[in-house]
Amino acid sequence: MKPKPRYKIQNLKVGFNGRGELFHIPRLDILASDRVAVLGPNGSGKTTFLKALSGLLDVPTGTILYQDACIQSYGKQYFQEVTYVHQHPYLFRGSVYWNLLVGLHSTALTPKEKTYRIQHTLDSLGLSGYEDRNTEGLSGGEAYRVALARALVREPKVLLLDEPTAQADSEAKKVIWGVLRQVASTGNTTLIFATHDETLCENLEVRILRLEEFAPCRS
Repeated sequence: MKPKPRYKIQNLKVGFNGRGELFHIPRLDILASDRVAVLGPNGSGKTTFLKALSGLLDVPTGTILYQDACIQSYGKQYFQEVTYVHQHPYLFRGSVYWNLLVGLHSTALTPKEKTYRIQHTLDSLGLSGYEDRNTEGLSGGEAYRVALARALVREPKVLLLDEPTAQADSEAKKVIWGVLRQVASTGNTTLIFATHDETLCENLEVRILRLEEFAPCRS
């Protein structure tokens, strides 16, 4: 039996800031086990596409079904299952540990289980020893890895990432590649990310979604 799509996208048309239509996707199914790389030049709508999937952006035309139901019908549950990490993520003031703990506030985990999961996630991203670091003193690359850790610690069903390696040095890129490869290998988390990093695509053996192929013809 063919597995049901995690997302069904139909007749999705998105524009932004009066620039007209960015892209039109007639139909796209994304399976639970999929790893999808969203590619395209600057301004093609990669971030906009991720925001539409995240539920943070209302789309005027078309439908996005999540597990056969409209995103809006899930309410808060959707944001517990789907996590979006922006290229320049917002971190709460305070410690790195506190930021990850906030991500677990709605879970039924015991304090001991939360501590273990936080420590394990930080270790996997090369952030061991960062627990007490103040987020205001982090570099851009460190801040992104903390935001990624905050997303991963929740064990989401869908992980949406905007340029996950854009601010990372070569060593940090290897760490991020390894973590995302591990996440993808489980088949439990749908991974969808926007990137200019072709190496990341090769490392993760992804489906490619090139938004320029869905751009309207300009006269």
